[in-house]
This record gives sequence, structure tokens and C-alpha cells, in this order.
Amino acid sequence: MNVDKVSKLNNKWGYIHIERGVMLRLRPYKIMDAKYLIEWMEDEKTFVQWCANHLPYPLSREGLAEYKVNCDNSEDSWLLTAIDENGKPVGHILVKLVNFEENSIHLGHVIVDSKNRCKGLGKDLLKLALIYAFDVLRVSKVTLGVFDNNPIAYNCYKSLGFEEYEYFEKEFPYHNEMWGCYNMQILSKVHYIKKINREGDVDYILKREIKC
Repeated sequence: MNVDKVSKLNNKWGYIHIERGVMLRLRPYKIMDAKYLIEWMEDEKTFVQWCANHLPYPLSREGLAEYKVNCDNSEDSWLLTAIDENGKPVGHILVKLVNFEENSIHLGHVIVDSKNRCKGLGKDLLKLALIYAFDVLRVSKVTLGVFDNNPIAYNCYKSLGFEEYEYFEKEFPYHNEMWGCYNMQILSKVHYIKKINREGDVDYILKREIKC
């Protein structure tokens, strides 16, 4: 298998995503993953951009244990961990507001290992999340929110086909600042098409046919 290409394989956890030599898998979040999330929070601003103060700061094992219990007891949310080829956690996503009548989910609390930010890992994680949403859960719409002072995340989502459908200016207070928030969505006409190159390697290319 050529790990410099994008691949999509079914396995017992759901899906594997391979790009730029990095293999990602999604699995359910475990209590043992808490130490990684804590390590990835470089400062308070990073923490607030991640969870909008829905968890207590500073992040702790106790706070994350309660976070997991709350999700486990919810009918419409669960936590996922992205792991690399060695099984080490490198990313985290909250799946919430799951509505199978309307075929929609919301992605929140998206974060990757701080050592690998700005290297494409976040984009790969979102690609994997979209495969999971559209191919595993079979929903037709995925939404998420991002603060307007987080252009790296915003541009990442835009590059994958997310479009804004709401903007709230100066909605969120952070110390002496007021942050705005974009609500974004991507619909199910986004899919992956199979492509075989001259060497016979199979690629799965994101094809965007967006209706926003």
C-alpha cells in the first residue's frame, strides 16, 4: 500500500485514513486518553477556542472524566479519539446533536496533537470524520462552529467544503475581548470517488458537490 496516497479501508473501529504517510484510525474515547488532551492544551486561549468553556479550566483528568460520563449518558453524543499507526492518540472529536430523523450531526471539540499542528493532521482528521459521518452514520449534513479569531481552523474547514450559514458577531466573551462565531455546514453531496493512477495505486479523492 502506498501511504503517500489517500486510502479508505473498513476495519473493526470504523475507518482508516492514510495521507502523507500518516495513518489515522478512529476509535471510541477512553479514560486513558485524558492525559493526551491535557498535554495538547498549550494555554487558556487554546482551551477556550477548543471547548468554549464547556469544561472547567485548567483541563484536568477529573473534568474529562465528567465530560465522558455526560456523553456516555447522552443519547445524541459520543467522543472519538484519532490514533496513529502505533495506536497513540493524536486527535479528538466530539460528535453531538446526532439526529437520525433529520440525518444530521454536529462536530465539536476538534483538536490534534499540539506537536503536529499546521502540518495537515487537522485536515486529515476532518476528512476521516466526514468519511465516518457520511459512510458509517449515513447522515446527510454535518455542522460545526469556529470562532472568528481562529483563521487556521476556519480555512481548514473551508478547504474541505464547509460553508458558513450563520455568523454571530461579538457573541462570546473572553477576558476583555468579544469573539464572533461562524456556524458552518457541509451536505451529503460531498463524497469520495475512487481513482486509480498510472502505478495502479488506489486513491480516494474528495469530490465536492455542495448545496448550502
